[in-house]
Amino acid sequence: MHSSDNRPESGSNGFGGAAQPALVLPEDTTRTGLSKEFHNLLADLEDLIKETTSLGADDLAHAKDRLVARLASTRKGIETLGLSLAKQANHQAVMANDYVHAQPWKAIGVGAAAAFLLGCVLARSR
Repeated sequence: MHSSDNRPESGSNGFGGAAQPALVLPEDTTRTGLSKEFHNLLADLEDLIKETTSLGADDLAHAKDRLVARLASTRKGIETLGLSLAKQANHQAVMANDYVHAQPWKAIGVGAAAAFLLGCVLARSR
């Protein structure tokens, strides 16, 4: 028997039963990696501040170069993370759009339920 509904075939949009691979961020751009990088930067800054009084001109220039390199590395990591997060957000938006087009009544129901719950919460807070 032929089905006349407009549901997509399995796997065509990731919601028909076929598993969609998760978008994974590269290891060096994870929060943990950036957190470590940031803590290393802070440690370098603290060391530089402590050593500033005892550093000679050459040592101070070397410390400055090291700090500039660390800042550039941290900036690059943050930019990479930003690009990865933007790519992931775009991917999630495309998947949500596909789902809403494939299941419009479910999406309307979820939106109505969310609006109802938000209305209840706001009514109680007055």
